[in-house]
Amino acid sequence: MATQIKSKSVRITSPKGTAVYPWVNEPDRRFDSTGVYTCTLRLDGSDNETKKFIDAIKKVASEHFEVVKRETRKSPKKADLPIKPVVDDEGNETGEIDIKFKLKSQGGTGDKTWTQRPSLFDSKGNAMKEKVGGGSILKIGCEISPFYTPTLGVGVTLRLKAVQVLELREFGGSSAESWFTKEDGFEAAPAEEASAASKDSEQDSEDGSDF
Repeated sequence: MATQIKSKSVRITSPKGTAVYPWVNEPDRRFDSTGVYTCTLRLDGSDNETKKFIDAIKKVASEHFEVVKRETRKSPKKADLPIKPVVDDEGNETGEIDIKFKLKSQGGTGDKTWTQRPSLFDSKGNAMKEKVGGGSILKIGCEISPFYTPTLGVGVTLRLKAVQVLELREFGGSSAESWFTKEDGFEAAPAEEASAASKDSEQDSEDGSDF
């Protein structure tokens, strides 16, 4: 059972980064039957905004550590932060940083529970429902929420509260750029022209029918 030592959560918005395995439209129920919304955001580790964001996370964790230390009169262990350097296939750091956000689809305990989900917005701040897939460029609004349990220690959770989609890669979709480079050769007609040509072809077929 968690020890009730509280510190205030801090609201903050991330820099823009690339979504990795986002579950922001629907919760992931593979390991939790109630469902958890999650998204890992891949950031440029050398960017000043990334550094400021990481410093803010570490500051909340550090301050909560001191609160827990004072209240328990012990030196608690530190839980892993939701921050991880990206490594390549050979184990070398790439210079990018993965930061994990999550939000349980059900909040509260006992008789006082409620459903919750992150709000999704486009680049202009309009609400959206499109399926957000990996590779999308996002900003994430979150709460840095400190916690303490004797088992895990002192740490923070980044509660996934809102998502702004700057560039959309729809879930299940595949762009040409993700597979190919541009080549000389066949070029398809624009979608509007292709649709019109298809209708003309159907009309010609009907006009020449034997029945």
